[in-house]
Amino acid sequence: MRRVLFSLVVAGVVFALAYGAAASLNVNGGVVQAGSDDNADQSFQCDTDGVNVSYTTTWDSTQNQYIVNQVRVDNISAACDTYLVKVALLEGTTPMGLTTGHANDGGCSGGQCSTGWMTIPTTNKPRAALLTSVKVSIYKP
Repeated sequence: MRRVLFSLVVAGVVFALAYGAAASLNVNGGVVQAGSDDNADQSFQCDTDGVNVSYTTTWDSTQNQYIVNQVRVDNISAACDTYLVKVALLEGTTPMGLTTGHANDGGCSGGQCSTGWMTIPTTNKPRAALLTSVKVSIYKP
């Protein structure tokens, strides 16, 4: 009986350690691209060094907290000119804000371009304190 109990305790400790290690795992992604890598489809190669994302917040007195009201995507390669840029703001795994705009609407300078500010729809502006990640997609319309 002692051996069975000891085995169960050891198995429980191993499971708890594995579960705790997985729960504390930080994942930091770099540039991820999808599509074909042939000359006919240059969208796969339009921006290879990634983009910068920033956002502004405003105080929402009805919710008594800050909300994200605008998103800016910078450092979009000139090769992505006229492509669509889609930005999703997430609270955990739940998309809370989504906006789309054309790449390089803000003009190009030094080979790098800016989309300018893209406004998130008023109906679902995410709470700034709960914003956990930003997903950016650049694709041909």
